[in-house]
Order: sequence, then C-alpha cells, then structure tokens
Amino acid sequence: MILVYTIIQLYNYTLEPTASLFYFKRANTTPLHAQFDYYFNDITIVNDTYKDQKGLTVTAEIRNLDWSLIWTKTVSDVAVKSDLSKRGIFKLLSKDSSEFDDVYFIDLTLRDSKGTVIDKEIYWRAKNDPHYGAQGSFKAMNNMGKVKLNLSSTLKTINGKSKVTLTLENPTSKLAFFTRLKIYSDKS
Repeated sequence: MILVYTIIQLYNYTLEPTASLFYFKRANTTPLHAQFDYYFNDITIVNDTYKDQKGLTVTAEIRNLDWSLIWTKTVSDVAVKSDLSKRGIFKLLSKDSSEFDDVYFIDLTLRDSKGTVIDKEIYWRAKNDPHYGAQGSFKAMNNMGKVKLNLSSTLKTINGKSKVTLTLENPTSKLAFFTRLKIYSDKS
C-alpha cells in the first residue's frame, strides 16, 4: 500500500489565510479550469468532470503592473476528455522578455463552446528568477498604484437571519490587486 501525504498550511501564525486556503476553496468550485505551469511556461486545461468537453476556448493575456496589455494569445476548439488534463495548449513568451515589468500578470480566461466564461485565473510572475518566476522578488508590486473601489451593500433580514450583499466596482483601468473583504459585527 502506498500512502500519499499532502501537507499544506491554510493559515499563518496570526490566523490570516494563506494562498493555500484560496486555492483549495476555489479548486472545489471549478472542476473545469485553465492553469498556467511555471516550469513548462505553458497553459493546461484541467477537466475534473465526468463529461468530455469540446469547443473550449482559452485566452492568456500578459499584463504589466499598470495592467497594460503586453501580449495575448487565444486557442479555440479545444477538446479535453473527462477526468483528464490537456497540457501544452500553447506556450507563453519567455518570462524574461524585455517588454515585461519586473513583476507581471498572466490573466487566463476559459470559455465554453457558447462563449460563456467558465473560469478566470490570474497568476503573477517575477522576471529574472532562476525558479521559473514563481519564487523571485515581488517587491515591485509595492509600487502598484492604489485603486479606490466603489462599494455598495444591501442588508436583508428574513426570519431573523441577516444577509449582506456587497458589490465592488473598479472604476479605473488599473488592477485592484489583493482586495479582500472582512465583515465585522458591531461587537468585534
């Protein structure tokens, strides 16, 4: 018998969530998704459903820190068998291309045969990193412009239970990165 163990850290020592929590939370809700492979510098489509998928379209956009578009590529009519992955849909430009900022983003969109968006993923990558861009210096992100988001909310109480709906809108063309909401009660 072979046992495989996965050790993850969902929270840090201050009980703030790490990227692992968001990954596992999202992985359970997107059984059909596109992903970027740092090592091979290419795009994979993962089909964790029990149905063959046909007519998929995947688009990758490379954007600098100011969210300006540097490169884009789309591949259409991709088929992926059930419970399998299709690797190497296409390669991206070299991570050290001169037109890239020291840190840049890879924005992936996967659409079904009707053109409906079924998955959106975003990756960030460091230029001039010997480890494929996943472990380099991301200090350049500290210089990203601040974005003021518009927030609207509604509160509904039904049968003694309250439901708050929040809507965030980015009125700019810049990326509002690492936006995370926390809701507190008046007692917290």
